[in-house]
Amino acid sequence: MPNDSLRAYWTVTAGVVPNLTETEHTRQFFYTGQEFEQDKLLPPVPTEGPDPIESIFQKKRKAAYEYASSITDPRYLNWVNIAFMWM
Repeated sequence: MPNDSLRAYWTVTAGVVPNLTETEHTRQFFYTGQEFEQDKLLPPVPTEGPDPIESIFQKKRKAAYEYASSITDPRYLNWVNIAFMWM
């Protein structure tokens, strides 16, 4: 975990046997207080026009969900969970 205050995190777990996590598929994505402060400096999201700048929060959330999606394959795993916590 980063050396900064933690604001949020996503944990992706997966496995074959229900509730038995296979650690090689576990990944965590951290969002720090410093990143939160950087995101607060972004301009407001426009209601129309070009896409807004993607925040660090959005990038981390996207990475967590993309990883979960990439391992969702019944040929190898029977379950994938993603947990999100805001602090």
